[in-house]
Amino acid sequence: MKLQDRLYEEITDYLGGRNLSECDLSHLQLLDNVLYETLRLKSPSYLLGRYTVNDVEFDGYLLKKDAIIITCQYLCHRLPTIWKDPLKFDPDRYVNNDALKKNLFSFGGGKYLCIGNQFAFQEARLMFVKVLLNFKVYPGKGLDKVGDSYKVTLRPDRPILIKLTPRVHH
Repeated sequence: MKLQDRLYEEITDYLGGRNLSECDLSHLQLLDNVLYETLRLKSPSYLLGRYTVNDVEFDGYLLKKDAIIITCQYLCHRLPTIWKDPLKFDPDRYVNNDALKKNLFSFGGGKYLCIGNQFAFQEARLMFVKVLLNFKVYPGKGLDKVGDSYKVTLRPDRPILIKLTPRVHH
């Protein structure tokens, strides 16, 4: 079964014919896993910068107080030592593996976690559910040619074209 069909089935099975409420969104595990995997491979924020507050030794190197440290989610989210088959889009990698989610830092982490993290995730859930309940989504022309553009945030280097076909509800 295609991923889109699995998502549609998860949504419609959970809702059981009733209207969607905000409380329903957190119960859609496959949808959450799709979002986690999307953020793993295409984090809008692909670099984080921090300063050391004290001298610190890291992996045999002395980092002096006020040293600038740059971390790259784009690379860390593709490390084969953490992610099996790291370039493959596989939302099922999170099934029964909540620990793996702790390796994601698309929205930063710790006391520097983005304040809009939960809002953005909830907004993405709502958008996906609304679209999938009402349309079948098909890739448009040139999808295989879309690359990355590294600006302030990671973005596609060109428009992503899709085709929406209304679902027939019985």
